[in-house]
Amino acid sequence: MLRTIGYRRISDDREGLEAGVTRQDEDIRDHAARRDDIDLIDVLTDNDLSATKDYRPEFERILVMAAAGEIDAVISWTSNRFFRSAKDRVRVLDLFEAKGIRIIPVRGSEADPTTADGYLMVDLMGA
Repeated sequence: MLRTIGYRRISDDREGLEAGVTRQDEDIRDHAARRDDIDLIDVLTDNDLSATKDYRPEFERILVMAAAGEIDAVISWTSNRFFRSAKDRVRVLDLFEAKGIRIIPVRGSEADPTTADGYLMVDLMGA
């Protein structure tokens, strides 16, 4: 079983209703439930935070969990909900490759950065 963290993010929630992250949450949980290899530990949220401008505490928490070997995969609605900037993409790629952590988008191609094809895929998804 893949110890998996879900991650949801919307960069602009002007009304504070969390409608976007709620939709992402439903899709993440449904996607995880359809797979028999995923143990969804939690779903973390950075609502109303830009991936390129803001500090995202739950994104950073995931990187700490990854470095500690506590997770095997991250599910996000799309890869750009998880990482968007080139700086974050490099951080994720380096860490996830070293720790063998997979990236599972609900919408898009799954990638295993420990393989050459997977690393390229993650790099392309982030670009």
